Amino acid sequence: MGSPETETTTSHTLYSHYARLLQQAHEVLAQADRYLQETTPDGQPNPNYLPTYIEKLKQLRTAANPPADIETRIARHEANLQQYRQRTAKAREVLADYPSRLRAIELANNVFQAPATQTDECLFILDQETCSAHRIKQGGTVSTGSGGTTDIGADTVFRDRHDIELKGESQTDAVRVWSHRVRLENLTIQDLRRYTEAHRDAIQLIPPAMGRFETGADGKRQYVRIADQMAGAVLEDVTVQGCTIRAPEAPLQGIFASDGFCRRISLRNNDITTRGAHAISIAGMLDDCDISGNSLHQAAGGELPSITLYPGRIGGNMAEDGVVAVLGFAEEEEAVRQCYPHRMQYEAVSSSGNQCLRSGSRTGENLTIHDSRTLLPENFLRLGVGLKAFHYHAYLQTYSTLTLGQYRVHDPFGARMLEAWLETRSSEYAGGRSGNHVLGAVSREQQQIGVRFLQPALEALRSGKLEPVRLVDLEQSAIRSFAMKRLAILQGQVEPLAHIALDNARRDQMLAFVLTPEQRANIVRVAFLDARVSCADTGRPAAGLGFRVFFDGTDDARGVTGADGSIALSGLPLGPCMLRFDDPVTGFLPAGAAPVPAGVKVTEAATHLAGTLLKYFRDRLPLVAAYLAHSGEHADYCLGVLERYFSSRKVTLATALDGPLKQDALAVLGVMASFRAPEQRVFSLQLGCGKG
Repeated sequence: MGSPETETTTSHTLYSHYARLLQQAHEVLAQADRYLQETTPDGQPNPNYLPTYIEKLKQLRTAANPPADIETRIARHEANLQQYRQRTAKAREVLADYPSRLRAIELANNVFQAPATQTDECLFILDQETCSAHRIKQGGTVSTGSGGTTDIGADTVFRDRHDIELKGESQTDAVRVWSHRVRLENLTIQDLRRYTEAHRDAIQLIPPAMGRFETGADGKRQYVRIADQMAGAVLEDVTVQGCTIRAPEAPLQGIFASDGFCRRISLRNNDITTRGAHAISIAGMLDDCDISGNSLHQAAGGELPSITLYPGRIGGNMAEDGVVAVLGFAEEEEAVRQCYPHRMQYEAVSSSGNQCLRSGSRTGENLTIHDSRTLLPENFLRLGVGLKAFHYHAYLQTYSTLTLGQYRVHDPFGARMLEAWLETRSSEYAGGRSGNHVLGAVSREQQQIGVRFLQPALEALRSGKLEPVRLVDLEQSAIRSFAMKRLAILQGQVEPLAHIALDNARRDQMLAFVLTPEQRANIVRVAFLDARVSCADTGRPAAGLGFRVFFDGTDDARGVTGADGSIALSGLPLGPCMLRFDDPVTGFLPAGAAPVPAGVKVTEAATHLAGTLLKYFRDRLPLVAAYLAHSGEHADYCLGVLERYFSSRKVTLATALDGPLKQDALAVLGVMASFRAPEQRVFSLQLGCGKG
């Protein structure tokens, strides 16, 4: 057995590895004592005492008719005796040595530290095995009546660690909570790196797998899987309190949960600074939850931090097969809750005293939780579908019991689409896609997904060997994730898809395998565009002006501003758009900007800057690219308004293309967005109405 630094382990922490070895040592001694102890615990001769049994075998050598295999039997039992003695000696070494190793880990507050080979994934992990081992050791063991122990039910606490720092290029998460009944208290997590990659977390909450013990046909109790976090498992009883998170140069996500659901979660009095917006982002938050007293600091030059609740999702998005988000639950009878006893509902979250401190400010602003649990998130619109009236317990029962063969009968459409999806994406990820494909070019990561997951899953599916295997027990995660999404869709009410203009085609490709053609065709216009338009020259409402709102050149809208300069449109596509007035002398101005003088002389520097920025936007913003491609006149218009604005601002060839300048340019072009009712807002727009 090697040193702690070189120990080979398959567990998530060295602590659980040592605890596992100790448990195995106890089991070895219990088994060996049956054959190596001369007497039983009550002092009687042990009928299984192996040395005595071997001596009796040896005496048979001198019998009148010794058994033909006597020497073989003696050799076998002597070998067994030697093995028992060696295993016993090794077990006693472990029992003598490893308790002190565990104690050393505890004293160093390293119980939940991941092994060095796993720190790129996370630095600390509170998984079920480690938490259970630590609870039992801290609180004493409870006998199960068969020589084992069981969890005593106390919380696992990880506290007072102030040197947690993410470093290097590859480290992603600092602390992962992957067990029920966990408390994180007074931790300090720091990330001083500079990067733009998403999906790096200071604290990530992950539901542990769900399962239960059942008695098999042989009378033995066995563990039966029900679901993991991707299939909608529920995390329970976690507190994160008094923790400090610092990421001033990077969009590290503060406290984050993305898959499955959670209940009885408490996030209190944490202090978070991050350059990104996702200070606290939790998906699938159910009941008895509290988010209070948290202070979120905006990093210099960073986004404004927020607290956002998202719907729970099922199945992930392994290979462009869409995201399934649960927007609401159906009421289900208690008798249906065979796999999970609790009622499923998104209930109000208790909150108070949360504040946001803008960059450079010492005064906090009251922060309201943005609750989007019943709304398909904006980042899911291009690839996801929402489910209402979701029968969670019926879904869980189906997913955890059906074999692959039974699934084919239960969902013939889904079974056909499963193979079609694996075949299509495997082919695309191996051979690439056309340059103008709506899903874009295949990335290196997708190539690896094809080789590691999709192709093996397709081969296994076609082999027929998986038919008798329960879906939940399949090793092929690609098959599992697809099936769980299809089964969820069958147990919910599919929300009509929002019209998202230029992104409709992309979403259709993403959902082509999980939704029926009828469901994909059920597209509705749900968005609003509201604005108040005034003339910067006079401050008066810009009344009676005709305008056009461009979404994709096909599903556009027209209108006239009201007497109060209002724009109030409904039934629109959802997403980015460009607003343009019919009067050629009117032009948008950034908020607070002075009007462009009439007859302003266009400068060479302004023309250069306008052309550079327009190309920049065309290459990065599909809306601008579509607008320019729709008509040659559109390019002339965009260049003209940018040239005039920049000329009035006296730009030079040395003017930097920084963030504020780009935002001003987008405002001048009239780039904005329509919104759904819960997010509806009113834009305040300024026009140069032609009077210099």
